[in-house]
Amino acid sequence: MNAALLATLLAATPASPGGVHDLEVDPGASSLRFAITHRLHHVEGRSTGVRGRAVIAHDGKVQAMVRVPVSSFDSGDGNRDSNMQAALEVERFPFVTVKAAGSLPPDAAGGPRPLTVPLVLAAEVDLHGVKVAREVPVQVTFEAGGAVHATGEFEVSLDAHRVERPSLFFVKIEDGCRIAFDLVLREARP
Repeated sequence: MNAALLATLLAATPASPGGVHDLEVDPGASSLRFAITHRLHHVEGRSTGVRGRAVIAHDGKVQAMVRVPVSSFDSGDGNRDSNMQAALEVERFPFVTVKAAGSLPPDAAGGPRPLTVPLVLAAEVDLHGVKVAREVPVQVTFEAGGAVHATGEFEVSLDAHRVERPSLFFVKIEDGCRIAFDLVLREARP
């Protein structure tokens, strides 16, 4: 639930032989999903409010930033979502932000499209005002038409981000929040 926000997460982009690629997340084609668990039930939700950019340099180095408004997370239960926003202190911390960097493998710079390559990003997740470093595995597909599709999943610790975990019948939700992202990036408009 709360960590889902985090999930916010990441994208990469292809390097072109001659220069830098500046890509932006297509919010209409991208989403972030989260899942939390309590002893009595499992909750899943999503956000389609994902925004972000990725830059790929000519040498394959990738820098990416993704931001998700906490208010955009939807579990299908308005009361639960309101409680989540309170736990995440949405008025003080309205966004979950992920900044990441990595390098594409040498074979990603050229070759036929579509091409799918794995990428591990060194990321900093800023959730509830607390920044936590972690690695985020990403599957990056360079499409024939120039779009980049980045997918992956990872877990966020609510305790590490100092989020007071909500309780049901005096039992707190589990610390881990599973985040899955499905991002489509396109060349940024000038």
